[in-house]
Amino acid sequence: MPCIMNHAADLIAYASASSSRMKAFAWFQALLFVTMRLAMALFVHRAAVAHSKTSTSMTIPDSKYGYTALDLHQVFAWMGARGRRNYILVELVELVVFIPCYAHFLSMLLLVVHRRLGREEPLTIYLPFVAAIFDGLENAAHIYSALYFEPSGAIQTETWLHAADVGAVSNVMKWNSLSASLLLLCWTYGRTTVDTAAPPTKKTV
Repeated sequence: MPCIMNHAADLIAYASASSSRMKAFAWFQALLFVTMRLAMALFVHRAAVAHSKTSTSMTIPDSKYGYTALDLHQVFAWMGARGRRNYILVELVELVVFIPCYAHFLSMLLLVVHRRLGREEPLTIYLPFVAAIFDGLENAAHIYSALYFEPSGAIQTETWLHAADVGAVSNVMKWNSLSASLLLLCWTYGRTTVDTAAPPTKKTV
């Protein structure tokens, strides 16, 4: 784990050292976010609506703040076999690509705004990685739950329920950690703005 965080710190420092690299990272992150949302809409929602044969749409558990095992069961039943298969693929891409990317990106932004204060950056700049850990646990739980889902009996399977509970708890912790990261980013950026706007104090003789 320390080795992984050392590599992450090196990558964040490298990206934040150049404005062009920061812009490229920002554009890549934005493109990746849009791509993942489109993949969820085109391959999961579309398959789910076709399976349910209605225009009714249900919220994907990743986007909700907290849910129950029954909620997850209802969503997977709504998706159908094809929708669940597509959902697993999208979750795998998020787990391998999207989650590490946004964790590095948010940590890079926190590093930059802390450097503007002229102070040594604290360990809190790596708070997005806490969110990423819980996000990864949530995705892993969703993949397991979707893979072993059975419309008639999944909600009564003890192992399936445990996986659903892990996903539900990780979901709440993910959103809490992300919210804390964004609040920290806004707060620190606000401090840099105030410090920049404040006139220099005159020394009295």
